[in-house]
Amino acid sequence: PHTSHTSHTFHSLHTQQLVCSVPYQAFRRAIDAHQKIANTLKTLPTLTGDFGSCAPIMVPDKNVTMCQLCAELFTTTFRRHHCRACGKVVCGNCSQKKAYLAYNSKYERVCEVCYVSASRRRANSYTTAITSDPQKEDLRDVCDSTLLDNSDILHTKGFDTSAAVAGYVWIMDKKRSVKMWYHVKKDFVLYKFKAHEDVKAVGTVPLPGFIVKSDLETATISLVHESIKKEFVVHESFKLENPADLDKWITVLCKATQLQVVPPIPLQ
Repeated sequence: PHTSHTSHTFHSLHTQQLVCSVPYQAFRRAIDAHQKIANTLKTLPTLTGDFGSCAPIMVPDKNVTMCQLCAELFTTTFRRHHCRACGKVVCGNCSQKKAYLAYNSKYERVCEVCYVSASRRRANSYTTAITSDPQKEDLRDVCDSTLLDNSDILHTKGFDTSAAVAGYVWIMDKKRSVKMWYHVKKDFVLYKFKAHEDVKAVGTVPLPGFIVKSDLETATISLVHESIKKEFVVHESFKLENPADLDKWITVLCKATQLQVVPPIPLQ
């Protein structure tokens, strides 16, 4: 990727000229549309308290490369599915059941977690409102299960609010440039993800002991160590997608290599 600084002066003047020529009715429609969206957002906290009462915000396909429940990688045959209750991207194995969703007035595919959650809410009244087959399945037989082995260090979210620094980077893999999501947490480990909403890292780098090298012109960071022959060997090298974050990355990595705790930085 290449970043450049462009002037927005002409664009701003052109925009002002267009705005001045827009009829009053267009302004009114824009304001009404904005107000409608704002009112909808205000109701979300109360709607989400009742299962299936409002449509979820769907996680974009491009934001994940694996099932957000079992962490199995998607392929051309192992396809993505959206849970119609929570909006997560899951595989077919983790979304085999259906639930009645009031906002759509019909049964829709839901993930295992949402199915169990909805089942528990209705278990006390022995209702059969949500089921993959309302005529055959008793909700009292539904049991919870752990889909991910949380003891595995790789099972951590890509978009983690406890991360000290995070962002997309570019690495060289077999002579081709590959985009990855990296973040550093308070355990002094660099985690690597294929996409920022993945639930499992594809690799890690324990940072203590490394030396941090950087190139300001290319926004490239390298993690090196000293060999027995007193030579510096590059272990990991990556280029930041956002060069403006270079100082932040260098600060966090340098402290992590020396076992110094860095507080989390809010992710946007």
